[in-house]
Amino acid sequence: MKDIALFFLPLGIILSFLLLSGIAMFQRLAIFLQKKSINFQLSSHKINISISSIISFYALLRLLCTIIELNNIIYEKEIYENITSLNYNRSYLKKIRLQRNFWILLLCSITWIFYIRFTYLLIYYREKVKESDEQYEQVLETRREENEDHTNKNDDIQEISKQMKQDDDDVTFLKNYNDMSTNNDGTPRSAASEECVHFKEKSYLLDKDLTNNCYINHNKKGNFISINYFSNEVKRNKENEIQVAKHFREIFHDGSEKNFECHPFNRRFAYSKKSFFPIEARNLRSLGLNRQKKKKRGRGDKCSGKGIRDKHKHRKSGRPNSRTFESGRTPLYRRLPKWPEAWLSRQKKNYDCLNLSKLRYFIEKGRLDTRFPITQRHLNDSKCVKVKNGVKLFNINDYPFPYKIDIEVSHADQSSIDVIKKVGGSVTIIYMERVNLRAHIKPYKFDILPKTARPNLDMIHFLEKMKSKGCIVKYIKPLWLIEEEKRIINELIEIQENEKLSHLMEKNVHNNNNLHVNDLTMEDSQEHDHVKDKLLQKYRLQYTKLGHHP
Repeated sequence: MKDIALFFLPLGIILSFLLLSGIAMFQRLAIFLQKKSINFQLSSHKINISISSIISFYALLRLLCTIIELNNIIYEKEIYENITSLNYNRSYLKKIRLQRNFWILLLCSITWIFYIRFTYLLIYYREKVKESDEQYEQVLETRREENEDHTNKNDDIQEISKQMKQDDDDVTFLKNYNDMSTNNDGTPRSAASEECVHFKEKSYLLDKDLTNNCYINHNKKGNFISINYFSNEVKRNKENEIQVAKHFREIFHDGSEKNFECHPFNRRFAYSKKSFFPIEARNLRSLGLNRQKKKKRGRGDKCSGKGIRDKHKHRKSGRPNSRTFESGRTPLYRRLPKWPEAWLSRQKKNYDCLNLSKLRYFIEKGRLDTRFPITQRHLNDSKCVKVKNGVKLFNINDYPFPYKIDIEVSHADQSSIDVIKKVGGSVTIIYMERVNLRAHIKPYKFDILPKTARPNLDMIHFLEKMKSKGCIVKYIKPLWLIEEEKRIINELIEIQENEKLSHLMEKNVHNNNNLHVNDLTMEDSQEHDHVKDKLLQKYRLQYTKLGHHP
């Protein structure tokens, strides 16, 4: 009986494996043909287990039960034989039965794992094929969009070329009026003057020889003639707009022309546009650390090629040579000229930074009072900041600030402005020069306080930028800025008045045509034109010097 069991056990395992492989093939057919599946999610992957897989799992369990039952029958037969032969050892037989059951379970579990893995791989590769198809379709769509963008760009290029041709026609029209070099009142125009150039709704201020090189735009509106001058050499950028350089071509005594070239060490034109290779400590070679030592060889008698000074005071104990010493020769750092950009960077004004969290700490400690405006003098006296060039207020990571304050500083970033304004406070930017700032912080050192200085052009740009960020800006406007603002306001008022006048004239003409269609004569029309010209001249000269002194 034992021999029969040993023969049927591997045979049953082989048959079970073949049965499982057949069931797996049947399952694949069910997936592809029937497409009836139950979706489970296991370890973030979707495994499709069809109805046939459930049937196969049931068949495997059934086979396992039959094998275990067969094993139990063999076990009972062995017990019966041992009892009859008086070799009864129940624990030994029990151990054998458990071993057999263990091996049966192990083989069945291995086959089931392989079966699950096989089905998972098939489903995984099928999904991969679907993803590749979707990616291919996406690539096709992107290529179609690129082709459409390319066609749109070609249309834009054609429009730009048409616009450039139109601009060239305008330039040829202006060249025809090149001989006109007189003002509106008939006086000859000076050889070098400054005029405002209007081109494509933009104005540029030029300084050029107008008698030789000028274009004149002659637009006649009634009795008013507008003449605009600009340079012969019209440079355009990518957007087809005129570019005006800062420095023009120079004419030398021999008649030759050349672009303006400044001296390389002139402080006025020191700031280089392109980055020059900087000589800094981080760009220097390592100080002999990674270098192989030079082998000492003979250098003759006397000073051994190191100079007479190296023999005496520079070779004493405790006084090694400096790195810049070159045996009495002028060292390299003194032979080379000073680079002006480095000198200018040292003269640059660096603000004294104040973190908003530090300001909050001083307020909470009671060293600053929020009931009154906090000035730079209060910050210096409370030792919150040591003020030298002006205080710059900044905030890191939008640190919260719950106190409503009115603070006066020289600079502030957008985060600190927003945080203070959110609570209801205000940030005031005050322009103070070095002397004014010193008088503001330490007024007891001045018998008479100095006058407040006016800012330059760059500082005005900075202050207006801070005003657009939401600050209150305080500075004295220079005279040229006031005159420029007046000129712009007068031009705007004149344009508005002309529009109003033209609208009224059209209205009156329309009413007169309706009332007196048959009564109009040539004399009436001439008088009407004369009145119109007078009104235009009156409104044009209203906000000028001629308007006040007719």
